[in-house]
Amino acid sequence: MALRKILGTFYTAPILPSKVEAALLPPAIRLNSTLRQYTFRIYKLPFNHPLKEALRAIKAQLYPDPYSNLDSDASETSEQRLRSKLLKGPLRQL
Repeated sequence: MALRKILGTFYTAPILPSKVEAALLPPAIRLNSTLRQYTFRIYKLPFNHPLKEALRAIKAQLYPDPYSNLDSDASETSEQRLRSKLLKGPLRQL
């Protein structure tokens, strides 16, 4: 439907030759290309730009550092690690 509007063809015109004439890429490829362009544009921003800081925070949540827990004792259970983290904070007085 949109292809016919773009090219100004009649309703009875065949679709396949119209697609070839318009040289439009499939939507998935166009979307991927647009996402890549925006990604490249974001990478060119300064390091301390608010958008890059927000993306770093999201990346840290989605992909945590696998080496961040190497300093903890291997014999500690997760409950013991949680208690020790809580006791280091504002709950230390309890």
